[in-house]
Amino acid sequence: MINKYFKLFSFIYLLLLHISCENSRNEKETIEQNKIRFQIDEFNSKADKKHYNKDYNGAISLYNESLKLDNRNFSALEGKALAYFDNGDFAEAIRNYTILIEEKNQVNTERTLSVWHYYLMRGQAKYYLNDLYGALSDFDYVLNDGSGNSYYNAGLYRGMIYLKLDRPKEACLDFSKAGENGRKEAYELISKYCN
Repeated sequence: MINKYFKLFSFIYLLLLHISCENSRNEKETIEQNKIRFQIDEFNSKADKKHYNKDYNGAISLYNESLKLDNRNFSALEGKALAYFDNGDFAEAIRNYTILIEEKNQVNTERTLSVWHYYLMRGQAKYYLNDLYGALSDFDYVLNDGSGNSYYNAGLYRGMIYLKLDRPKEACLDFSKAGENGRKEAYELISKYCN
């Protein structure tokens, strides 16, 4: 009988010891993850400040440091893409917004996360590089998949593309919808090109 209790007690002791070791290992992993998360947040915060102060290259450098710690860090990816855009490096902005679209689509199989904003920014960069058909494709995506106010920007840009492609009726329709969504410049374009 004592042998039976000894075996039971030994089993329970070993089980508790194993759980305790596992918890200790998990705690160490959690502490390490928290340290990395803190470093990422520090890099992103400093990068955001540099971006705000128009030190785009400094911001990009810090976003890259953040991405070394977590290459799927959407805050750093977004900040980096926007820094390239604001710095006028539209080719790099396009490349980075494309990465964001691909990454979000990989983790977003149910399409619960919206990527239309990335298409909007990438479309604007393509517009500035005179890739009209590429920009048109991105703006079409935004207008089909975006929010109700997506005409505010995408409609205005798509309308300007239609003007360049000598499609004034479509341009005027987009300008009208952009104006209805609060884009005041749209009314200036309407009076210039649509009357």
